[in-house]
Amino acid sequence: MLLKNTGSVDIDSKNQSYPLSFEFFINLCKLKKMATILLLGILLFNCYGYQLLVTYLGLRANQRLENLVDRNDFKESDLISIKVPAKHLGYFLNSSQFERVTGRIDIAGVQYNYVKRRVFNDNLELFCIPNLRATELNYVRNKMTNWTYNLLRQSKKSESNTSIRKNLLNEFYTTTETQS
Repeated sequence: MLLKNTGSVDIDSKNQSYPLSFEFFINLCKLKKMATILLLGILLFNCYGYQLLVTYLGLRANQRLENLVDRNDFKESDLISIKVPAKHLGYFLNSSQFERVTGRIDIAGVQYNYVKRRVFNDNLELFCIPNLRATELNYVRNKMTNWTYNLLRQSKKSESNTSIRKNLLNEFYTTTETQS
């Protein structure tokens, strides 16, 4: 069966003409390159992009909360108090006034940002505000990490099960030659 050339396309000013199949091949190669780049981008985003995105959003949430605290744009009723004995501190001065402090602490999976502190009666008193956005983002990061880890474990299990099946099939379905 012979294929007929159904037409030609002018490529440049030298009036060279190529069959349509050549142009189709060039477009197909370009499409393959674009698909490869797209799939590679998706793979890289799945590997690293989620982590970078969640980290960036967490930093933004912390910065936003710090700005609210700096402007005193929060409710005093939202603050929680943490008291720690100051005997483990190298040196400290008792103070009845609170001072503004920055920092974070994670208690039972909930992230809190420091608002103010003081050392009073041999205790370090910290007032903290819960950072709910950062807590949610940490939860999302942990879920994504667990999901990815479980997905990798399942793929490794299925690969090992496949090799076991192949070995079992080869063992039970071997052909034997019979003499007649």
